[in-house]
Amino acid sequence: MATLFLVTSEQIMSKTIVIKFGTSTLTHGTKSLSRPYMLELVKLNYTNSIV
Repeated sequence: MATLFLVTSEQIMSKTIVIKFGTSTLTHGTKSLSRPYMLELVKLNYTNSIV
């Protein structure tokens, strides 16, 4: 779960984004979690979620 804070001139808004991935996605085909790959997924989804 990631929390995104959007700041405007009049108010502060909080938005929670929940993205579910399977184990094979998070391990990127290896036996352990792939932190660099997980970080890349977060960056891609964060960039694509901003409208």
